[in-house]
Amino acid sequence: MRAAFALLSLTLVALLGATVFREDRAEWKKYQSRFHELVASREKDPAKARTIRATSPAIHQIYNPEIGVVDRCPTCHLGIDDPAFAKAKQPFATHPPGYLDRHPPDRVGCVLCHDGQGLATTVAGAHGRVPHWNRPLLEGAARESACARCHAGATVPKAPVLSQGMRLIDQAACVACHDISEVPAREHVGPDLSRIGDKVDPQWLLRWLSDPHGYLARTMMPNFRLSPRDAAAIAAFLLAQKGGPLAPAPEPPRTAGASLELGEAVFKRSACTSCHPVAGKGGHDGRLGPDLAHIGDKVSREWLATWLRDPRRLQPHSRMSAFSFTEEDLGALVAYLTRALTTPVSERRRPSRALPAAMGSEREIARGRSLVVELGCLGCHPIEGLGAPAKAGPDLSRVGEKRVEELDFGHTTGVPRTLAGYLERKILDPRAFGAGLKMPYFGFTQEEADAMTVALLSFQRSPLPRHYRAEKPEPVGPPLPEGPAGVVARRYQCFTCHALGGRGGTMAPDLAEEGSKVKGEWLRRYFAEPTHIRPEVKESMPHLGITPAEVDTIAAWIALACVSDRVPPDPLGGRAPDAALVEQGRAAFDEYGCAECHKPGGDGPDLAQVGARLEPGWIYALVQEPDAFVRGISMPDLDLGSDEALAITAYLASQR
Repeated sequence: MRAAFALLSLTLVALLGATVFREDRAEWKKYQSRFHELVASREKDPAKARTIRATSPAIHQIYNPEIGVVDRCPTCHLGIDDPAFAKAKQPFATHPPGYLDRHPPDRVGCVLCHDGQGLATTVAGAHGRVPHWNRPLLEGAARESACARCHAGATVPKAPVLSQGMRLIDQAACVACHDISEVPAREHVGPDLSRIGDKVDPQWLLRWLSDPHGYLARTMMPNFRLSPRDAAAIAAFLLAQKGGPLAPAPEPPRTAGASLELGEAVFKRSACTSCHPVAGKGGHDGRLGPDLAHIGDKVSREWLATWLRDPRRLQPHSRMSAFSFTEEDLGALVAYLTRALTTPVSERRRPSRALPAAMGSEREIARGRSLVVELGCLGCHPIEGLGAPAKAGPDLSRVGEKRVEELDFGHTTGVPRTLAGYLERKILDPRAFGAGLKMPYFGFTQEEADAMTVALLSFQRSPLPRHYRAEKPEPVGPPLPEGPAGVVARRYQCFTCHALGGRGGTMAPDLAEEGSKVKGEWLRRYFAEPTHIRPEVKESMPHLGITPAEVDTIAAWIALACVSDRVPPDPLGGRAPDAALVEQGRAAFDEYGCAECHKPGGDGPDLAQVGARLEPGWIYALVQEPDAFVRGISMPDLDLGSDEALAITAYLASQR
């Protein structure tokens, strides 16, 4: 018994000694010793350097029970808030600027944004590179996925990849097939197919269903990899959808003998390529409107004329502006679109197969209807007579919380066994993980797949109380004024291109402060005859044919509602600027080299008549704080004093 007791005692002493020895050689102590040596080496006072080197090692812990943070990352990351370590190697490097001031580590810790295992004190453990820990340290662009824990909405500050992924998820209408609580519901993103039989050529429809990206490389319409038989059945069902607004149709425009030169002029005057690419060239982002290179192969002239007269007659939710074309201009434009923008006869390929004889049969139409429902087409395209669709895919609201053990990688090779690896492959190759999967192919690029993966990883429950979260979700859809101004804005779809306070389109300037920015008389002339103001911007305001009464309505609304208190009153007091002050401003304008950009053909807008266009108060505010008044502007901040800013304002206000 004594021998057993002695052996047990020796074992306990050995274990205790091993523990003490291991703790004495702990990784975190080595890092602290290296850090103190680094600090001491920069200290000029020898006595202070010795004191620093003699600093006893200690665990540094952040504890916030309100959000469940127990974080020991600062034990090794000792230089995160010291600018002196900006160029140091990890783990001592200073945290990138612009974050810690709004995300104080002593309050929110590190793992809340970076993941990893806050309680651990080894490198592998703290970074979460250990078995059974499902939230390893986020690296690269994946770090941005954590921003959504505080920041809701489609655009997150300092998170460009996450923001791009959220935009792509919205553009691709993922919510048509998947419930995603983090993404606002939206109306149908695809056109109403209730009368598509009156619109499209049957051969075109078959080719489109078989390979959408073969017709439009950047379309968001996915490829379902349909068999020839299934494509023919769906085409049969869609071609049977006829009637409605085209029956009876307005008097068709006269296209026989119409001038193609006039049609091309109307096409250019209407700035069609601001929204629509032609053979891949033009278009805001390649996806706002369909490519028109072969529109003549696709649609009938009757449908096209009805569409151009009033897009919302055929598609109530269309974002296209209504243009006030004369009948002569309309006929010429239809002729140009259907004759000039079509595949030349000499280049047309013979149809790969004749239209199946059974396409018109009731049986084939019924089978096509079933396929349309089964494949989830109704999530993007409304069809009269078919009810609201069931979601075809799984709920993705919490997909960022999925554990790797829950994922089925099938027999794939070369796919990292991580949630990010799974999601990326699923986006690029939706049917890679097994036979029988139905998710279609969108043709996303690697960059797009990476951005969408980051966005999907962000779909998690927020661990934070509501008062910690930075922003509320953005409102859905663009704002619209009430009353007569709203009627004009809806007719011309102003907020397809323009935003109002950050909501709406991104192609054209935000109108929230337009009434404080531009002069009313200039605005009325601009509506009547739009001019290209910024040469570096390819898109331009179309000539919509707005009536004088409509111009007065929308201009009065802008002058009344689109104003800002941060734009000061006219610093020139409403008077013509003094000649001496103008000359002083001209000298400053030349001294700072402003004319290098603001000249005909330069990168900035032409300022030849800027005094007739912009309010002096806006100019005065803009030259002092360019970034604060125009998003994404490349104009440098010259750090002007008020006197110099006033002189430049006087000079520019004199340019009429």
